[in-house]
Amino acid sequence: MSRIYLRKIIPSDIKTLYKWGQDPLYHNTACFEKMTSMAQAKVATDCYMARKYSYAIVLAESKQMVGLIELYNHVPFNGAQPICEVGFLLQKDYWHQGLMKEAIDKIINFAFNKLELKQVWAVTFADNRNAQSFLEKYGFEYVKTVDTFIEEIFRKELYFVLTDR
Repeated sequence: MSRIYLRKIIPSDIKTLYKWGQDPLYHNTACFEKMTSMAQAKVATDCYMARKYSYAIVLAESKQMVGLIELYNHVPFNGAQPICEVGFLLQKDYWHQGLMKEAIDKIINFAFNKLELKQVWAVTFADNRNAQSFLEKYGFEYVKTVDTFIEEIFRKELYFVLTDR
């Protein structure tokens, strides 16, 4: 039995999103928006609620939101064709417990079996070794490194792809 389930973002998620928005760890590793006010958190919550394939990762037992996972179109900076990317964030208290594996199983199954996608991409910052290790263990293959300009600094992004078999 799964320890988590996915659900759409709801208005009451604002407090959790605000908490994550105040923690630089999530901004530095997942480019999660910095938030200094509940007004910013409201805008972010509304944005996540409006996205078609954006989901809260929720503990089945407690009903607590502990992460985000979403599928979205990503247009690479080099002007290449848009790709379907999976983005994810798990609250640090729940790292290394297998919860993200359960969440990504669900979203990848949805992407390949319901949306009939042939590939799902993932992008990490070069210094996010935890995410890279997770993706490789899951079966994503490293494709390339791209220099990007984010918030007035250059950062390297690593691109990974998972192909439906």
